[in-house]
Amino acid sequence: MASDDNYDIPYVPSSDDRLEIMLKFAKAGAGDNSLDLGAGDGRVVIAMAKAGARALGLEIDSERAKLAQDRLKKAGLARQAKIEQANFWDHNLGPYDIITVFGIRSIMPALEKKILAEAKSGARIVCNYFYFPNLVPAKVENFVLLYIKD
Repeated sequence: MASDDNYDIPYVPSSDDRLEIMLKFAKAGAGDNSLDLGAGDGRVVIAMAKAGARALGLEIDSERAKLAQDRLKKAGLARQAKIEQANFWDHNLGPYDIITVFGIRSIMPALEKKILAEAKSGARIVCNYFYFPNLVPAKVENFVLLYIKD
């Protein structure tokens, strides 16, 4: 992590096979707004944009955010997708049809509360590996979980 960040969340990119499952579960397409919490190198944001969604990724680490922004530009997706250096805890989840996250176990209880409070009904929340403590996933495949907000 960049030295100016005081966060202990490790960076582990989504594997290609899990990314495929995330896309399948998200059912991203034209008219969808997607949000990736902890966007890392931007691979999920790029995949959502290629699937037709308007995609935003939030990444707290300045170096990774810059890398992801560069990858978006190289992919020719800068008009449809965006990476912001930001703390996702400060971002409202309400406008998004799809929310993706590859978090860590320690954040999932608080993130569950945030999603329940802010996400709109019908939002598709796709988690890579880590699950919410109280919500029941609609689908699970290869440690990818799909939740549908009531």
